[in-house]
Amino acid sequence: MIWLRRLILLFLAVFLGLVVLLAGVIVIFDEGDYKHALSWVADRALDSTLVIDGRLSVQYSNGLVLSVDDVKLDAHDDSYHFSSHTLKADIQLRPLLSGTLWLNDLELSQLFLKVKETDTQSFELQDLASVPVIITRANLENLAIEYQEAPPGTLHRFLLDTLRLDDLDDRGPIHVQ
Repeated sequence: MIWLRRLILLFLAVFLGLVVLLAGVIVIFDEGDYKHALSWVADRALDSTLVIDGRLSVQYSNGLVLSVDDVKLDAHDDSYHFSSHTLKADIQLRPLLSGTLWLNDLELSQLFLKVKETDTQSFELQDLASVPVIITRANLENLAIEYQEAPPGTLHRFLLDTLRLDDLDDRGPIHVQ
């Protein structure tokens, strides 16, 4: 029984240490440090090049609030390109531990996403459903999404002028405009 108590105390100490470390990183890092760190993660984890030409703001409130202007993400193998003039997200941290991406607020403007299918890799819509995503409020403006089938395939283009979603009072109903 003593080993269980020690194990719980060790777990709590590690957890609190990580919380203090995260808080310290948020307070100490500046915009340039975040840009460099995010670019490194994109290069290693996504095999992509991340370029942030505008401002980057990372804050902590009830979750992690990320705000980026003029961001571009390009796959090294040219299979996709993502760019956005404005990307803002309020991310809940607790649901991330269970593998759920929970966004309280999402704002995207002038977004362009292009995906190219190659002969060796096909795109399946169910691949996107592997991670549960919950969005309570979203404001999307001027979105363009292109999907190029494997050569000599068809180019599919989807354009969206404005979409606003709001789960009123976080209890529903969902307001769509």
